[in-house]
Amino acid sequence: SVSSRNHFGGTAPQQVKASVQIPVALKMYPFYSSIGNIARKFDETGVDALVLFGRFFQPDINLVGMEIDPVMSLSQPFEIRLPLRWIALLSGMIDSDFAASTGVHDGEGAVKMLLAGAKAVQVVSTLYENGVEQAGKIVADLEAWMDRHSFGTVNEFRGRLAYRFEDDQSAFERIQFMKHYSGIS
Repeated sequence: SVSSRNHFGGTAPQQVKASVQIPVALKMYPFYSSIGNIARKFDETGVDALVLFGRFFQPDINLVGMEIDPVMSLSQPFEIRLPLRWIALLSGMIDSDFAASTGVHDGEGAVKMLLAGAKAVQVVSTLYENGVEQAGKIVADLEAWMDRHSFGTVNEFRGRLAYRFEDDQSAFERIQFMKHYSGIS
């Protein structure tokens, strides 16, 4: 729990912030029962950024050898939706910046996260899969998209589709799920 004290007194994020002169980012996982509430509590510790979302190591069991199989599971592009939703919901609602992690594999994914309000994107899985050259391709795709839409800087469009700026905020809410599966338009 964020409010719990560690054995040194104080919360760990506050101690880290007090000990260093560089920005501190806290990697969050999507397994909290109230992501918005826990993000707010982490923000209150003074961290500079929240990384949405980390991935736990998930080994498998090899039944033939009856041993733990340390399978490396890279993110997939479809996994972008969970951090995209939460960054869009929380962007501008708390003081911390957001770094998007999980599911960003190309320039299109990077643009989506920036439109939602991310200050940074992490692209580790696609670099493992496609080599470091993929980073240049992502930047080139981002720049091409910006040119097509007449944006000179990322700041001109960052957060433009965040929840707080949407006229129809229901796009981010569960009502869309219920409408989709009940056939309501």
